[in-house]
Amino acid sequence: TGSSGSIARGVMPALVDRGYEVVSVGRKASGQGAVSRHVQVGDINGNTVWREALPGVDVVVHLAGRAHVTGQAADPTHFTDINVEGTLHLARRAAAAKVRRFVFISSIGVNGNASASPFKETDLPRPMEAYAVSKLRAEQGLFELGRSAGMEVVVIRPPLVYGPAAPGNFGALMGALRKGVPLPLGAVHNRRTLIGRANLAVLICRCIEHPAPANQVFRAG
Repeated sequence: TGSSGSIARGVMPALVDRGYEVVSVGRKASGQGAVSRHVQVGDINGNTVWREALPGVDVVVHLAGRAHVTGQAADPTHFTDINVEGTLHLARRAAAAKVRRFVFISSIGVNGNASASPFKETDLPRPMEAYAVSKLRAEQGLFELGRSAGMEVVVIRPPLVYGPAAPGNFGALMGALRKGVPLPLGAVHNRRTLIGRANLAVLICRCIEHPAPANQVFRAG
């Protein structure tokens, strides 16, 4: 899912290169080539129709979600509708279609916004914003559904993802650089964990292929 997004533009070619038949799913027509087929589903929420996307699918990689929004657009209700209800609705339909594994791209924000030492998968979740709260609720619902339906669930929590045409804060930073805006980075003493899109794509591929990641959480980066 999320076939037109920045992460998908790295993941789908990696999967095609490995010989997978890839079904790309998005809200609108996708420009991705080389995939086996594309399914347009419109908005993702608790009522999305997944009938055309799931037949014959072995693994779902759920990249779609609401992110990179601020101000009034960051209404918690919208995060719930898309990131929680939309995710769990897809997972229920996937389980009914006998999908073997559901790989969910969550966020390191589930762990919190800052830490004096690197976050670990075993840390107590401390989401601070509506987006991260919605991702945690989706994680919890997925593991509960996976246990009851017998579907394997893998959760990946990446930090900020950089790469060509990256959205959000990284994209804004690159835009400022292209305009020649002086950046006061020499006066900034905090550190930020990042992961390259290509590296995240490799991790996602491993979480599809290897039996060990089943029913686990992975901190990426």
